[in-house]
Amino acid sequence: MDESWGDGVFVDLQEQEIPSRSAILKEEFDGMSSYPPSESVCADLSMKVMLPVEEIKIWLDHLHTIRENRKKGALKAAETRRRKITSATASTSRARESEYQCGICHAPYQDFRKSGLDVKPVIRGIILLA
Repeated sequence: MDESWGDGVFVDLQEQEIPSRSAILKEEFDGMSSYPPSESVCADLSMKVMLPVEEIKIWLDHLHTIRENRKKGALKAAETRRRKITSATASTSRARESEYQCGICHAPYQDFRKSGLDVKPVIRGIILLA
């Protein structure tokens, strides 16, 4: 029995989309300017979704906790990205220094710097002495 007559007009109930309680609560929570809401707001919301006021408060507290955890997660992710970029920049500069090597003996460029020779980077396997 998914058909009904309302005001003399045929209405197909399957085509009407009724929002779930959680969707209604989320929409109301997103529209709130302050937390925790007043008792009157909870009472109105309770009537709207047909849940007890105490359960409404539990739901709103849950949504508030989710919002706060997402904010903390975003801050942590930003800090992690900043830290990774900083460490990647530092390791890249160290890698650039050690990537040069002798074209004959394959000794790292740093070994030549320690020996006191003024050696420039390897170009096609040939060490250029200054």
